[in-house]
Amino acid sequence: MNNSKNRLYFVHAVDTEGPISESIDDTFERLKLLFNIDLTPNIETLIKLQNKELVLDGIEETVANCISPKRLNFIKDLSQLDKLLDNIFSSTFRNKFLDSFGNPYRFTWFCLDHVGFQENPRRRLLGFHTILKIYLSRLKKNSDFGDTIQWHYHGVPFNRKAHCFGLNWNFKNYHIEIFTRRLIDFNIFANAFRAGGWIERPDMSNWLEQWIPFDFSNHSYKEKSNQPDYKNGRFADWSRAPKTWCGYHPDKYDLQKEGNMSRTIFRSLSLDARIGSITEEDIELAFLEALEEKNPILSVTNHDCRDMVEEIESFWPKILKAMKKYPSVNLIHTNEIDAAKNCLNLRDNQFNLNLNWEDNKIIVESNSELFGPQPFLAFKTHSGEYFHDNMANHGDLTWSYEFDWMTLPKESLKKVAVASADRFGNVSTANWEDTN
Repeated sequence: MNNSKNRLYFVHAVDTEGPISESIDDTFERLKLLFNIDLTPNIETLIKLQNKELVLDGIEETVANCISPKRLNFIKDLSQLDKLLDNIFSSTFRNKFLDSFGNPYRFTWFCLDHVGFQENPRRRLLGFHTILKIYLSRLKKNSDFGDTIQWHYHGVPFNRKAHCFGLNWNFKNYHIEIFTRRLIDFNIFANAFRAGGWIERPDMSNWLEQWIPFDFSNHSYKEKSNQPDYKNGRFADWSRAPKTWCGYHPDKYDLQKEGNMSRTIFRSLSLDARIGSITEEDIELAFLEALEEKNPILSVTNHDCRDMVEEIESFWPKILKAMKKYPSVNLIHTNEIDAAKNCLNLRDNQFNLNLNWEDNKIIVESNSELFGPQPFLAFKTHSGEYFHDNMANHGDLTWSYEFDWMTLPKESLKKVAVASADRFGNVSTANWEDTN
């Protein structure tokens, strides 16, 4: 019989990046870059590599994993994506995977904007809001499922290629512009985040610490990766991070250590990837922590550029096996924010920001403490430019910003908006728009 104890919150956090296309020449180029394997691109050789039929000095298994048919079965264009989402957003699909209370499957779509790139060899969907609008439309049509949208980001690399990762956010400020545009154009402000490529470095961490209370980027798994771009921490290394499903506050100087930073980093493992795929042992740990009444969050992740249906159908029997083994544990489909609040015992709070004008100055007031040091300020001009800036802090949960000859004149403004999370993870926004 279900009860209110031993709760395990299940969150499926999708890295929502849209279609991707990789030609056979691209695949063999990737093999050369990753493994220094220089072979003539053709289907026959690809199949031999996938079947481990070529001698590669002991890395046959690693190469086969990297370029397996499953890994190369990309969602290549919008037509294929629509077909996938038609299935994903059907009651038939959602009701195949019920939780302990009979509730259907849910997703959190961590949406990426591909911006700042000059080369796009994998034909990704580029532009501000391009992917976001696809999923906003889906959620509007299928609101009963309770899906949510959050933020995913790839740092822009020095080569400005859309299929590569940047290791710092200070090279370009597109993360700030994305936040600004989402707030101005859609009144959206993220309170949860997933790191692109699982990459978090100090500059990224310090920026997140100002705004986002919940971070689902911990990709800590037991076995060491043998993939060359990850095995030595080249991109992401979470090997020393806590493997608990209950989250932790990171250390300022070492994100893999517990410390006194404000945000909480939660663990989220891949359904089926070349690194960090979730195991039955990982799942069992979540159920054991639920038995200890820790309210853990079992979070999994994958990408919408692959066959999510097949991945979920292959994964779910492991969940059913654990549910049968631990019948007193209640698995609950939920969103990332409710899961975090329940795990951390954070109460709901009536959080409100107010924005008012005094001549050419905005005054922003909050009725409760913020997660970070100030509200996020965004504004758009009549000419279509977007800006973000810092505000003056006056204490007593009050901030101000002046529009004048040092910033922008008030008459040039089309819209001004502010947003923040509070220390309980709730979000409030306030805005003003010139209607003249």
